[in-house]
Amino acid sequence: MQDKNPSSATLEGAKSQQGIWPEISRRTPPDERVFYPGEGIILPGPDETGNK
Repeated sequence: MQDKNPSSATLEGAKSQQGIWPEISRRTPPDERVFYPGEGIILPGPDETGNK
């Protein structure tokens, strides 16, 4: 999704924030990662769908 006005929390990124999130105990190995269709696709907004 693409946000025209992302919040400050969004701009922090996906990495854990020191002192807020616990340390990673085990990273998911690449062969165990699952990706689903639709990730990374910009969802249509009012201009593209005709909705207000």
